[in-house]
Amino acid sequence: MTAVIKFEYLISPLICTGKHVDDHVNGMRLLKEMVSSSNVNIKCEASILENMTAAGYYPCAKVLSAAFPGGDECVHGAQDVAKLINNIIREIEECSMEMSTHVIEWEKFIVDPIIQTISDERREYVNSFLKNILSRKELLKENFSMFYSQRNEMLCQSQKFVLNGIIKDVYPSNGIKLPLSVSNDIMAYGNLNDFIQSVDGYSLYMIADNPSSLKCALFCGCVSFLNKNHPNESIEWDDFKIGDDFYDSLVRNQGAKGQEFSSVVYETIIHALCRHPKNEVKAFRVSADSPDQRIVGDLKGFRTHITSRHQALRLMFWVDSSRIITLANIGPKFEETISLP
Repeated sequence: MTAVIKFEYLISPLICTGKHVDDHVNGMRLLKEMVSSSNVNIKCEASILENMTAAGYYPCAKVLSAAFPGGDECVHGAQDVAKLINNIIREIEECSMEMSTHVIEWEKFIVDPIIQTISDERREYVNSFLKNILSRKELLKENFSMFYSQRNEMLCQSQKFVLNGIIKDVYPSNGIKLPLSVSNDIMAYGNLNDFIQSVDGYSLYMIADNPSSLKCALFCGCVSFLNKNHPNESIEWDDFKIGDDFYDSLVRNQGAKGQEFSSVVYETIIHALCRHPKNEVKAFRVSADSPDQRIVGDLKGFRTHITSRHQALRLMFWVDSSRIITLANIGPKFEETISLP
């Protein structure tokens, strides 16, 4: 599944109603962080900066000042938001949706409900984009979603659209019986949290090959776990860190990617990060005979069981005075080692 960022999402505070401007900006910051650190398949629409400029929404402080006027009550300034948007555009790869494999003639195409756009010209562009999505789904078996905000709708609002059409002619036809009725739906994410809930954190965990991609996988897993089991609770990106030895310890102890204990290790980590541990959490002692907890600066060491058989794997982590967790390492019980943060 590829999620395509349409520029309307980036300028949501300028075209939408509602007061969740800070949530939107924080979502864009996290979106950039996730894409740069993981294997999440997110792209920008083709020629996104040129399209924004042509529509009168070049991402600069002057344009954005209408939504970010400054002053003591404005958490985010127009200049900072402009810089963030330009960084997203510069760092996230663009995705062309043009059908290079087929030439298609449409008899009918309908979007339900009607999608709201910023102009008639942009409506034609968005409808062409949606036609290509429907074509790719039917002919190439490709799946897409998008980040998109509708004009005059609530800020941070997500919406599912149903796409229906009749293809009158297609070349090459490859035996396709014409006319061809096609139908599919597409999710338009108005906020990052809704998108994250659609991501399978364990699938990302299975391909994570460094601490950054590992953190993204665990964060997505935590968001989904809390949404499903504790909807009144939440987790922030900065609520936990990956220690220097943590990823390597997963590999050493068969807990990374598709290794033997990857599933139970992943589940144990998610529960611990969400403060709903599967097994009892105990202080990590200085030694087996000591009653004193291991402390480094303002960090206190903790441990919890992952497995009870075989090597009796344990998860070790640190918690600081702000309750931020640093994942230290996993290891067999007999090692009695917690890696430095």
